[in-house]
Amino acid sequence: MNNEIWRDIPGFEGAYQVSDLGRVRGLGRTVYHQGGRRFVCERILRPGSTRSGHYHVVLGRGGKGGKHIIARVHALVLLAFVGPRPQELEIRHLNGIPTDNRLINLEYATRSRNRLDIKWHDGNALRPLTPQDVLRIKQRLDFVTNAELAQEYKVSASTISDIRCGRTHKDVALGEFDNGGDL
Repeated sequence: MNNEIWRDIPGFEGAYQVSDLGRVRGLGRTVYHQGGRRFVCERILRPGSTRSGHYHVVLGRGGKGGKHIIARVHALVLLAFVGPRPQELEIRHLNGIPTDNRLINLEYATRSRNRLDIKWHDGNALRPLTPQDVLRIKQRLDFVTNAELAQEYKVSASTISDIRCGRTHKDVALGEFDNGGDL
């Protein structure tokens, strides 16, 4: 049973849709061009990738003088399911993975909230450090080498060094949690 929900992309109604799972499809339709017209079959669009790792698709505007636009998939998902992006907000991937464009992984958020995510994901969403990880690392800094901690938490030794020297994760303090070290 397929529970994927599809919605028209605003501005492209009847031509393109996006799903709550982050897929984009072109609908079957007749398109007009300089040489006449032709029928285009429905198909799932194959996204390209930006340098930042976000997926994008090319959407064509039909009609005479029609232009193509490049749109980021995460923006299309929120536009179709939540509405236009408020001017002061950005799009946030909750798990830090820019290719995960499921609706449940996206929200509009402030720039500072988005930057905090980048910090916690250490620029590498494949192995994010949680506040609990950072607290445990800080508790063990006097007893374990940077290399050992880096191997255990699957991050670079420089990431551990940055925590040790206070260059990153200053917002997690050892005395902040009074519950035996478990968060």
